[in-house]
Amino acid sequence: MGQSSSSLLRNEPQEQYNRCQAAQDHWAKKYEKAQQKMESEVNEQDLMSLQGMSSIQYNEHQQQQQQKINQIDVNKELLNIDQSSSQEIIKQQIIQQQVEDEQIEEYFEKQINQPQNEIIHLSPEEVEHIWLSKIFKIDVNNQVINEKKVEFITKNKYLSVQYIIDELCYTLLTCSQFRESEKFEYLIEVLINITYVEIQEQFIKVCDGNIEKSKYYEILNNLQGQLITCILYPEGLEWEKYDEDPNRKDDNRNQRASFFYNKIFSSNQQEIQSGILHNLLDYINTKVSADDIQKFMDLMFKREFDLNANWSLDSLNQPLQTLNLLQIIAEYQNIMEIILLNSWAYGKFKLIQIGQQFQNYSIIGKILSGSLFYTDFLNEKNKFTGDYSTLTKEKDIYRIQIFNLNDEICNLFTKILKHKSNVLKMNFYTFISNIITLNLNLEKLFNQWLQLQCCTPGLIFNLHYILLKMFNPWIDDQNKIDLRIKNIQLQLFIVLKEHPLFSTIYQNIDLLAPDLIPLQELLEVETKIDPMTTMFLLTQRINHIVATNIDQFYYNGILIRQRDIAQQYGRESPQFNEILRKKLSFDTQILYPNTIKYTMQFLSFSSQLAMSMIDQNNKPKYPYGLLPSSFVNDTHSFFTVYNSNDEILKYSQELEKCCEFAIFAMDTRNITNPHLRIKGIELFHIFDQSKMNKRGILQPQSYDFIFRNNQVIKKHMIGGILKVFIDCERTGEGNQFYEKFNFRYQFCKLIRFLLEKHKDKYNLLLTQTVEREKEMFLTFANYYLNDMIFLLDECLTRMKKMKNLESQLQDMEQKQEYSKLQSELKTFTIFLQEYYKNIQVFSEVQPEAFLTDEIRDKLANNLNYTLEQLNGKQAVQYKIQSLESVNFDPKLIMGNVIELYINFSSNEKFLMQVVKDDRCFSIELFQATINLLGKHHIIPYQRILLFRELIIKLQEYEEKQKIINQLPDDVPDEFLDPLCYSLMTDPVKLPHSNVIVDRLTIKKQLLNQQIDPFDRTPLTIEMVIEQPELKQRIAKFIENLEKKKTNQQLKLYKKNIENNTVLQ
Repeated sequence: MGQSSSSLLRNEPQEQYNRCQAAQDHWAKKYEKAQQKMESEVNEQDLMSLQGMSSIQYNEHQQQQQQKINQIDVNKELLNIDQSSSQEIIKQQIIQQQVEDEQIEEYFEKQINQPQNEIIHLSPEEVEHIWLSKIFKIDVNNQVINEKKVEFITKNKYLSVQYIIDELCYTLLTCSQFRESEKFEYLIEVLINITYVEIQEQFIKVCDGNIEKSKYYEILNNLQGQLITCILYPEGLEWEKYDEDPNRKDDNRNQRASFFYNKIFSSNQQEIQSGILHNLLDYINTKVSADDIQKFMDLMFKREFDLNANWSLDSLNQPLQTLNLLQIIAEYQNIMEIILLNSWAYGKFKLIQIGQQFQNYSIIGKILSGSLFYTDFLNEKNKFTGDYSTLTKEKDIYRIQIFNLNDEICNLFTKILKHKSNVLKMNFYTFISNIITLNLNLEKLFNQWLQLQCCTPGLIFNLHYILLKMFNPWIDDQNKIDLRIKNIQLQLFIVLKEHPLFSTIYQNIDLLAPDLIPLQELLEVETKIDPMTTMFLLTQRINHIVATNIDQFYYNGILIRQRDIAQQYGRESPQFNEILRKKLSFDTQILYPNTIKYTMQFLSFSSQLAMSMIDQNNKPKYPYGLLPSSFVNDTHSFFTVYNSNDEILKYSQELEKCCEFAIFAMDTRNITNPHLRIKGIELFHIFDQSKMNKRGILQPQSYDFIFRNNQVIKKHMIGGILKVFIDCERTGEGNQFYEKFNFRYQFCKLIRFLLEKHKDKYNLLLTQTVEREKEMFLTFANYYLNDMIFLLDECLTRMKKMKNLESQLQDMEQKQEYSKLQSELKTFTIFLQEYYKNIQVFSEVQPEAFLTDEIRDKLANNLNYTLEQLNGKQAVQYKIQSLESVNFDPKLIMGNVIELYINFSSNEKFLMQVVKDDRCFSIELFQATINLLGKHHIIPYQRILLFRELIIKLQEYEEKQKIINQLPDDVPDEFLDPLCYSLMTDPVKLPHSNVIVDRLTIKKQLLNQQIDPFDRTPLTIEMVIEQPELKQRIAKFIENLEKKKTNQQLKLYKKNIENNTVLQ
């Protein structure tokens, strides 16, 4: 290579500089050639291999290529030495003294193609000077900075970090040789250049030397600080100031902020400028004041917001990039503490007053809006086109898009909560609470104007999913639920409606049973908030909003309408196709498998939390009664929707736990609101085998354990469903026909399911319940018989009207009336038939339950009336043309009635009551009925024989009753009941009206309404006053009367014998 490097140091400086300059120029050309060569080296085979790489492999490949170019760049840096440097600067063996151009060319070719073996030793000051010259584009020999000659750079000056900070930067920024835009763009270029270094444990590696970390970060921080000053406080540098309002979304006057955002901060730049952004955020997080963080982040987020203003589910690139940016920022605790409650990213809650403002004026609000709900956006309504198969595929495609975004937002929120800062945690909880508060009006179903001011339902569903997913790791293992429940901070429930975080969102939520437990005052409220309890309460609150919307928009607005449209127009009609599109728009989110899973686990946990506060005596422990009751309603809403779509049976453990609490609360009445207790029975609709069969679902045998093996359900099931049957009558549902009978229809199906499918368990439990709670069952039986009478009368009334209209069906108005009656009759018939099926099962298991003194006459009269109407003289007026279309089958109902007669026939008092009914009973009617049974095979032949035997008994009892009915004319009025004019046996006085009636008579009255029938004052059976003296006189009178009747019977008997003797 010629002379040694030591001879190079002995040359004159000017000669040395000339040679070095020549080498530098030659190097610059070779550098450009090397870059072009490396860019062209990728042939077709390389391209094919790149296409097969994974994204990670591809990135590694790109890094290797870039390292090759960077190595050449480093070598060039070593030669890009200040022209005025003395011989002390050049201490490395770079070139030899007498080298010719050919040798120089050969030398640089070797530098490109093979690594250097020789190490160039530069002093720290030299490394610092070379590095700063390159980074800041300064040529001190020629007094050039950023390609302009300036006077404020001292010629041949060694550049240092301190010099740059103390003198150069400020001089540059305040000089007049550059325009303001040039200075600002220059600083950004320097910031970009300064970032690409190799950070080691103690040093920053640049060129072939090292810079102290402290000096590197000193110049980096100074540079970042100068840029922020230029953006926020340009007047300090005597620059033009842009008065941009940070609280106005449409004000983007700060051009420097826009330029900086586009170059550095934009989510679209993250793949290129990731390192720069991290350095910037490090600086902002640790060095910048809270006010300046707020101002700067507002300027940046406002511009990022514009990128997401019109994003669509057809392309997620932009929102995903923005979420990536927010996740990077979420790593910085101080920044997040400041921006979470007041920024264009998460919402400027000091300015936001309604949900729509959060949705329209925050980045998170915009991205959370990804939804296909037909209630949300006009431009999303036509996403679903084509046949059902195509619609389903489109639903699956968009579902993936929506939940990709939701999962990324969930990751973002989780990252925020992982910080140790309690301030940041509380800010996050407040952030979620604020969103919920803005959308409480979604629960106001009858005020559409208030609902429209809230966020769209789709956004709330997305946030609901995110919170469920965040909470789920605490409850996804059933084996650890008991431990998780112990970690719940119960004190928070005690102060729930006063706590600043929850007071607003829980103010209108009823408590589970505040009257069942005494209130305990806390001496001191613990201010520390447990994350699990807090997230549970926030999730539960938004769960209730979603459940309310499911009822309004999905169940009532779609599922019910879909059923009605299918019946009215058919499944091939345009109307049905339109409602199907709307259903799929909701199904995309509501029926997403993970949403169902998380929701079921959450509802199960809520039920288990409530059950954990019940002691061994079934009494609630403090603070059970202070639990929010909303989860009971929510469980019903979600179960109804999931069951309608055949999803509920996939979650057996969760299903069992929810049913367990529901049936327990129904029986023990540990929920004070009867409306909520009534909701409990609707959870059991899922076991309706007939509906499952229609949809092609076979009930898994594994679900038998819910009824057979769960001890809580077995213990409380019969009593629970009987009590809510009574509750239904005593609440508003009792006055609302469809609500009442839909509930009781399900009751009938459930009790019959238990007594038929699980008879070995529940038949005995029914008997025990009847014996243990006689008064309760008596009330139930009375309401049940009332319903049977009401339903039959409603059916007969409509059939009679339809019969009268059949001759006038040419008239359009009459035809519409006929169709209306036909529809109503069909509904009443369904209910009536289920009632008869159910009481038939009751009569087989526990016949005596309906034969108590108080209701035995009502049962007998009911059966007599039904038989007379269906097979008596007036039956002809009910023979309409469309009996089959309404499913009203007189023979089927008649068969049920006959079976009831047979099942109760062993009770003599019942038979006496049958013949005592002088309004409807006729032995001739029974004889005509038996002929009809045989002719139409309505019941099995063996049952017909039993009915014949019953008729013989009835004939005997009829004769007896004729004698009993012959009361003498001299019965004292005081012995007669004023309500039914029969002879009293146990007279009692009513305390307010002072009227004396028979005890049995007033008990019958009180079964329906606990008031005095004479003056309407409140009355219970315990309040009546016994009349022992009157009772004794009546008993004596009856004794004498029976003696007279016995004598009459003997005389009649003797007369019959004498007549028979004469005939013989």
